[in-house]
Amino acid sequence: MRTPIILCLSVCLIAAGCGPMDKGNSEAVKKEMEDRKVKHVLPSQITDKAKERGLAITDAAQKVLLQTLIKKIESEGILGAVEYCNLNAFPLVDSLSKANHVAIRRVSNKWRNPKDAPTDDEVAIMEAYTYSVEQGQAPREEVFMEDNSTQVVYTRPIMMGAALCLQCHGTPGKELTQEVADKIKGLYPEDKATGYELGEWRGIWKVVFEKKELVLEL
Repeated sequence: MRTPIILCLSVCLIAAGCGPMDKGNSEAVKKEMEDRKVKHVLPSQITDKAKERGLAITDAAQKVLLQTLIKKIESEGILGAVEYCNLNAFPLVDSLSKANHVAIRRVSNKWRNPKDAPTDDEVAIMEAYTYSVEQGQAPREEVFMEDNSTQVVYTRPIMMGAALCLQCHGTPGKELTQEVADKIKGLYPEDKATGYELGEWRGIWKVVFEKKELVLEL
C-alpha cells in the first residue's frame, strides 16, 4: 500500500513548494485550463460562425477593392484602374487572407484572370450556383463542411451591383468602350468577363477556414 503514501507525499511537497499565487499567474493558469478543455459544439454552431466570419471578411474585401478602384478611376480614369487591378487585385486579397488567417479567393466561370477559374474542387460549387440562377433563384451564401475534413468553406455570390462595374464588365460598344476593351484584352488575353448586366450573378467569394479555429471562437 505504498502508492497512496507516495501520492500524498507528492501532493504535500507540491503544496509546500507553491507559495501564494498572484493574480497574474492565477489568470494565466485559468486561461490555460480553459484552453485545454474539450469543446463540444454542434455542426450548426460551426456553420453559423463560418457565415458570420465569412460575411465580415468578404464585406471588408469588397470594400477595400471598391474604394481603391474608385480612387484610381478618379485619379487615372478607367484605363488606369484596369491596369492597377491587373497588378494589385491579388496582392490586396492575399493581404486580407493573411490578416484573417484564412484563404480568400474569387471564382468565376467567366473569369478575367485565369487564376480565378474554378479548380477541380470548385466546379461542383459553381455548377450548383449556376443551376440555382438558371432556375430563377437568387444566389446566396453557403457553407460546405465535411465530417472528416479539417476545413470549412464559405462562399458568397458576387453580383454586378453597381453601374460602375459595367464600365469594365459590361457589353462592348455599350457600357464598355472600345479603348477599354482593347486595354483589357491586352492585359488579359483569355478574358471572358464582359457582357454582364446590372444585378447579374458574376461569381463567388470563397473563404476557407480551419475548423479548429472556428471552434476556438465559439
